[in-house]
Amino acid sequence: MNPILCRLETAPLLEALRVEETDEASALRLSERLARSKSAPLVVIDTNVLLDFWVWDDPVARPLLDDIRAERVVALRSVDTVDELADVLSRSHFDLSVAQQTEILREWHALSFNVVVSETAVARCKDRDDQKFLNLARSAGARYLISKDKLVLKTARRARLDGFDVMTPESWRRLRESTTTDSTAQSTP
Repeated sequence: MNPILCRLETAPLLEALRVEETDEASALRLSERLARSKSAPLVVIDTNVLLDFWVWDDPVARPLLDDIRAERVVALRSVDTVDELADVLSRSHFDLSVAQQTEILREWHALSFNVVVSETAVARCKDRDDQKFLNLARSAGARYLISKDKLVLKTARRARLDGFDVMTPESWRRLRESTTTDSTAQSTP
């Protein structure tokens, strides 16, 4: 574990979650989930959007969280992205108790699937700390990377070379609404 993260009050939880879910167990859990709903797109979600889910309760991001909970999408994470989330949640300006941080980390762990990052994305982010999300999306074969980070969003064109789209939660909401409208129109006689 990253030495900085070892100082977090949630470090024991992070370690326990890692021990509990080996790479093999995670891969099996993901394959079982994909078998249940073959059409659910694989999605990587940046930390700022995860904060919208659980800290800010942003109504624009809520449809994405609803889709994850309803298994309409498959949310992906890596060790590095979870470490970043834990670090950000611990920052004093969020004023979250250890219990609140733990609850968020446990829920994200339950809702998402761990992927071992094995590839480097063609798309390069100017903020090296955000490159982990692009690499995760490429390694996992994700269809979407959802972010509000301007530097991540600027990688959208190059990310298509890696096989995924980069978009905001608002763009996701519009895509979801247009897909729902199209499905309804096609099923209407």
